[in-house]
Amino acid sequence: MSVERQGEIKAAGARGIRRFLKFVGWVFAVCAALVIFGIISRYFEERSFKKSQTEEFFRRQHMTSEQRIAEDQAREKAASEKIISEKVAAIRKAGELVCKAAWLDQLKDPYSAKIEGFDSSVDRESFIFYADITGRAKNSFGAYIPGNWVCSAYMQENGKMKVSHISATP
Repeated sequence: MSVERQGEIKAAGARGIRRFLKFVGWVFAVCAALVIFGIISRYFEERSFKKSQTEEFFRRQHMTSEQRIAEDQAREKAASEKIISEKVAAIRKAGELVCKAAWLDQLKDPYSAKIEGFDSSVDRESFIFYADITGRAKNSFGAYIPGNWVCSAYMQENGKMKVSHISATP
């Protein structure tokens, strides 16, 4: 290999190394900018949070004690209502599943069952699930027979739903 060719190879290698180092420098700069942005963003979030806490403190200081009590009671009521709503939604979802399963268990041919209507409700005081099921399924002779069923279910201590009653209505 000639000396000129060796020089060209070394120059090309040096250019590749410089290009790689330039790329690494840019990656480092972008990462540093992201870290700095994150730090600044967090600072302003904390500052905004502290400012809102201070404003809330002074807002409550300017209230009468009756207003503060009323506001606290309203917050407690809203929180308890949210918990009750979540519990009712969970009972409704689980109750629908267990009542449909209990309905299918009563049929001669559960694979032919078709639900035409499913009305349900949950008693918000006793947390008992009620459902009216309208549907049809094949009987022993293969004919589709329509029917109505009522179902009730409740939540057990272990968190599982249990059907307390299911029957066909005339």
